[in-house]
Amino acid sequence: MEIHLYKRSSNGKPLEWSIRMNETGSTNIGIFYGSVGGTTHTEVIQVTMQTAIKEFNSRVEAKRKEGYKSIAFHIYLQDKTQTLTDEIVDSEINKLKEDVVNML
Repeated sequence: MEIHLYKRSSNGKPLEWSIRMNETGSTNIGIFYGSVGGTTHTEVIQVTMQTAIKEFNSRVEAKRKEGYKSIAFHIYLQDKTQTLTDEIVDSEINKLKEDVVNML
């Protein structure tokens, strides 16, 4: 399971935050964050199998409360008739990342 969220910093620079968890019994959750096109920081959290999903969801909810949003959500709003497949979302995310890096 993996989620990518984005927001702008107080000075307008785009920030990326993502969380990753292996769904096949891993007790590690990886968190990656930093400026888009800049340095990425990594944090690994040790969890038990009983608390892994709860911790994952809690971290995502906290970031959403801080103002982070999913790019896929914005893509969906722009074209409501488009059926979103993983390939379409990945392609759009890559285009947006390139645009953001070019703006910096």
